[in-house]
Amino acid sequence: MSTAASPLRPRKQPVQDRSRLTVDAIHVATIQVLAREGIARCTTTRVAERAGVSVGTLYQYYAQREAMLAAALERHMKRISGAVEEACATWHGKTLEEMVTGLVHAFLAAKFENAEESRSLYAVAETYGGNQQMEQARLRIRGCLAAMLASARDVRIADIDTAVSFFHIALMAPARARLVGELKEMPETMFEENVVRLLLGYLRALPQD
Repeated sequence: MSTAASPLRPRKQPVQDRSRLTVDAIHVATIQVLAREGIARCTTTRVAERAGVSVGTLYQYYAQREAMLAAALERHMKRISGAVEEACATWHGKTLEEMVTGLVHAFLAAKFENAEESRSLYAVAETYGGNQQMEQARLRIRGCLAAMLASARDVRIADIDTAVSFFHIALMAPARARLVGELKEMPETMFEENVVRLLLGYLRALPQD
């Protein structure tokens, strides 16, 4: 079995503050080029120019364009997963309504904190390392959702695994729809309230132990 590093993995991780700032600049530039010019024109040359670094500097961290795009997706997925995990820990042991309301608020805040980033990376998720990274994020998110829902103090859902699978999909879908242009006219508060109603209605209709 080959032990060679995956071409989609970064060549090195930043250690010093200056290196971190460089990688941060590359990430921001990647999102900006993706949003303005699309994935086909998001090249290392364009990103380096936008970030204010040389192409040689960019190649110190990413061997190719695909690795740069995969890194942007990975950073985004980790940020969203982390926000969900934090919310699940915060609302662990509360009522079902408290859990869903708090989780939806935290997730949507993270997803729309940088809507340009979230929207632009959908195309990357379908190509460069997206399947593996999304699977890792899915497992991470569903694990903490299961633990939170199992701790609800006012209900005992009989089939947590099935509940979590549908809950996760129903949580993600409205956010994506809004990001790509659907539901965009709906006020933010109304949008969030309707996502909460959708999820609560589903969970409350499930068989209980």
